[in-house]
Amino acid sequence: RLQGWFEHLSPAVRRSSAFRDAGMTVDSLVSIVRSFGFAIAGDLVGAEPGVRLADSLSEALGVRTNGSAGSAARRNKFVMGETIRKAGLRAVKQTLKVTPGLREIKAMQSYVESRVESTVAVVVTPTIDAFTSPGCILLVHADSRVL
Repeated sequence: RLQGWFEHLSPAVRRSSAFRDAGMTVDSLVSIVRSFGFAIAGDLVGAEPGVRLADSLSEALGVRTNGSAGSAARRNKFVMGETIRKAGLRAVKQTLKVTPGLREIKAMQSYVESRVESTVAVVVTPTIDAFTSPGCILLVHADSRVL
């Protein structure tokens, strides 16, 4: 289990976060939450970047949880597809490209246009979301053109 709660947040959220105590552990955060004296029935994530933290907190609080072991597969489309494939289920063909700028996106478009049959569809999507994971693009064979 990851010790620092801060590292559960995406880099974009860490940069913008008002909470700068990166050394605080999930256990110490749980202690602070419990110190308020309320019975805790669960935790709800407020936005996608907090999923990993919410999963770890729910485990530590002993409330209903999705569990932190599957956090990456629930958040990251590439990991999700590979997890499905490893489970023996049908999964889309996919390729992960990291740190694309405009030049790389144009190269990706050329690659798709030159190597992929016109009858095969392709989708280009961020792996998590454009705000929290800029630079990670996933090619999924599902739509006929790159926009």
